[in-house]
Amino acid sequence: MHKMKINEHKTLLAFTSMGIFCSMLMGCDTELDQAGIVTGTNTNIQPIIYQDGYGFIRKAREGENGIEYYYQRSDVDADFQTKMRSGGIYGMSEDAKVPVSIVSVMDISGTVYDPRVAKSIEQTLDSCDARNDNTAAANLTAQNNWQAEKEDAEKNGRPVPAQPEDAPLEPCDDEAYIYELMSFTPVPLEDAIDVTSEGLFKYELDKTLDVDLQQYFGMEAALTAEPGTLTYFTNITPTFDLTDDHWEKAYQAVLQVGNHTDEFIVNTGVRDGQLDLKTNFLTSKRNLKPGRYFDMAPITFGGYNTNAPVVITKGDYQDFDILYAINTTDDEDYQSYIPGETSLTVREGQKLYLRIQSKDGEDTALYYDKELEIHVTVGEQGTEQLFDSAVVHTQPIDYLPGPELAWDYPVSNSATLKNTVLLRGSVEITQDQLDFSNNGKVDDATIPDEYQVEKIEVYSIDPITGNEVLVAVLDQTQFELDAEASEMVTSAISEELVKRNVYQWQFEAPLNAGENEFLVKAYSNLKRGETQVAESEPSVTEILRVEDNIDVFPSHMTTSVLEHIADLTWDPRDNALFLLDRSSNNDDITGNQAPGIIWRYPLSGKDKPVCLTLPWSWQDAGVNGIQFNHAIPEIGGVVVSSSPGNLAYYSDDDLDGDVSYSNKGQFQTNWEGTKQPGHMAYTANGQTFFMSSKSNFNQQKEYQAIVGMKTPKIEDFVFKGFGSGIGVVAKETSAAEDAQNLNNNAVSLDILSVPNTDPASEAQYEEYVLVLDGKDNTTMGNNGLTNLRKMPVSESYSPETSHSIVNLVDEFGDAVKLYQADAIAVSSERRKAYVADNQNKLIYEIDLSEIATSDTLVAKVVASPAQENQPPIGDVKSMVIEGGMDYMIISDIANKPGYSALLAFDLETYDMAYIIKTNNQIVGDPELSHCDQ
Repeated sequence: MHKMKINEHKTLLAFTSMGIFCSMLMGCDTELDQAGIVTGTNTNIQPIIYQDGYGFIRKAREGENGIEYYYQRSDVDADFQTKMRSGGIYGMSEDAKVPVSIVSVMDISGTVYDPRVAKSIEQTLDSCDARNDNTAAANLTAQNNWQAEKEDAEKNGRPVPAQPEDAPLEPCDDEAYIYELMSFTPVPLEDAIDVTSEGLFKYELDKTLDVDLQQYFGMEAALTAEPGTLTYFTNITPTFDLTDDHWEKAYQAVLQVGNHTDEFIVNTGVRDGQLDLKTNFLTSKRNLKPGRYFDMAPITFGGYNTNAPVVITKGDYQDFDILYAINTTDDEDYQSYIPGETSLTVREGQKLYLRIQSKDGEDTALYYDKELEIHVTVGEQGTEQLFDSAVVHTQPIDYLPGPELAWDYPVSNSATLKNTVLLRGSVEITQDQLDFSNNGKVDDATIPDEYQVEKIEVYSIDPITGNEVLVAVLDQTQFELDAEASEMVTSAISEELVKRNVYQWQFEAPLNAGENEFLVKAYSNLKRGETQVAESEPSVTEILRVEDNIDVFPSHMTTSVLEHIADLTWDPRDNALFLLDRSSNNDDITGNQAPGIIWRYPLSGKDKPVCLTLPWSWQDAGVNGIQFNHAIPEIGGVVVSSSPGNLAYYSDDDLDGDVSYSNKGQFQTNWEGTKQPGHMAYTANGQTFFMSSKSNFNQQKEYQAIVGMKTPKIEDFVFKGFGSGIGVVAKETSAAEDAQNLNNNAVSLDILSVPNTDPASEAQYEEYVLVLDGKDNTTMGNNGLTNLRKMPVSESYSPETSHSIVNLVDEFGDAVKLYQADAIAVSSERRKAYVADNQNKLIYEIDLSEIATSDTLVAKVVASPAQENQPPIGDVKSMVIEGGMDYMIISDIANKPGYSALLAFDLETYDMAYIIKTNNQIVGDPELSHCDQ
């Protein structure tokens, strides 16, 4: 490569543990004192170490005084702060106050320092050099050929051919020539514009946590562009604070901390305010009790890179409140939206929550039987805006509260090859019914001694007219009382214990080819006369019946790519899936910028998957597992496992849709225990989780494990951190000494949690970890026979003896062997485990009822290639049954060349249906990344 000022050398910084810095510093002054060296106040610092994961890359260029280093990030959003956080700053004495100032901020748009210009120059240089290489090779070939012809001519007495002239090489080291090839001459550096006074670059100070000492060091200061000071082990966050006026620009900022300066460069991308088209994104509701609020389903928008304005207006009835929150459902985070006054914007991928707050009062005519209507417009003027309306209807004064329905299967939007589907779910008596009393304003209703569901109606919705067509009426002989789920609760009216009944219902519905939509209503024995009966809110599900396998599902997945979903987890707060994709967002991204994507996909099927963040992994080792805490959902966020030996927690704020950099999350464990963590599972109380583990490449015996355990210190619904170390609780060995030289190949695990019936035990649950462990010990892959091992959850573990191999047999007692089994899921409710055998394309159901007393368990095949009208399974990488699901979700990658799928698996009938099917090919703009499709 020719050396020009704009040549760059990409060097990724390795982030050094802050705990190591602090421990190193603690001993530093002591050693100096003992050496007799005077240690007064010293404001000189060591070079600042900036954390990976913020999208900046350290680069170098030839300057007037030698090599100059700087940090660069390309194509950032102008109207969104671009940050880079450091580790704790050290080198100064502990009593020092080190000055901090912004030396300069320059508009370098169009200069050779502009990343867009530098990239164009580099590409032009590379092309020029490549052409010269080809020309030089052709010249050499021509000369060699001539030499051979010359020698042959001389040998045979023929005339010597004329020597060919070498084709000229291009002057690739001539800047003017390169600019001519580019059809662009950069702006001279001396013409860069000084914008230091405009406040476009700022810094923020924060304390640094020493993980080992669990103490904070340093100081805090709000974001500012003014000079200041910092103290020992403070971390600094340089921030480009640009606005909507700064698109397609480039800026250079120089920050000075004590004796040290750092240079930062960003360029902003091309502004795109056009949202992907979307309809029916608001949620309506019937019969809201006055005085209560209704939370609509969260709304997300995609396809743009700026702040999209959201304008909300009310219908004719105005006496209610609108509240909103972004990426949070905490009550204290909701803000009032006043039509005509409030300015609200939302970014791509952010979840917008709308809350409709009704009012109540003595005058029932003012608040009952009212339509609380809102109209929402999203997007800028001049773009194709999105519109939707919704109505929240308050109860009439004679309203009778009804029971509540919930679906067990199918999921709310799926596709099947079957010609029937078993609709099933639960219906329960609500607290509103148990608290109901006559108000004296309308005729009295007959309040039963015990509330019961009397009938359930199933309707098919005509896809053309939208009419509801009654297809079945289920009476009490056709649904069952769920005695285990039913419970005694206190009525607010009688202040006595009353029974809240829960029922299980099902109906096998015929399916028409194409779209099928079903609506279900339930009726209880709370009545007013013979004409008014308490009924539930209607509940709807959609299912597509196809005659043969379809290319993509839903239809909006035509240009979407989900290549390798290594794991998934369900978020019950908005009925959405977190999908962990081992693909990188851009195939050109390598090293610590790849691979990995966290997607969010709503099970409603109405929206395309949205990229939330790019989780960090070490080099190309990859991400392996993702887990939500269903026992304590208020914590939010997810834990992600990646290799080697990294667990990271990503809060809801981290999952903000910014995919311009590799995100390390808030808390990490690195090189602390098991080295290849895979699938994970929380215990029933949400305080401990286990991860499957594979061998570390160097066979260090202290890291060998098939199961690791972590207690992530969850207190007061705050993820405090991981602490120090990951517990190795199971090794693949029966020897007492170690597991060295054995490749531990556990790839997946789950936990059985059942109520503890032992009166002598204080534990609320009896729990067993079930782990799949590849027996092939010649590689780190799971390429052959797979063992199923069980490990009781206990107070302490002996890694060599804490687990035992489970022998699987079929119903006739014959041995069952698992091959290339990479995924296991457990239904604690049913006391069953499900395992995929990828070699034979099978799914087994394993009876766990005897797990406490026997190492031999019965397995039966519940999915196989021999079954008709089922989606085929190919390479199952993850299966989950979480948060009260009575179905299983399966990630099947590279089912056959060209596509992958998410499948719903009914635990009752063993039917399967597509939730997602993708063709795994970028069929849109090939210049777009996976997240842009």
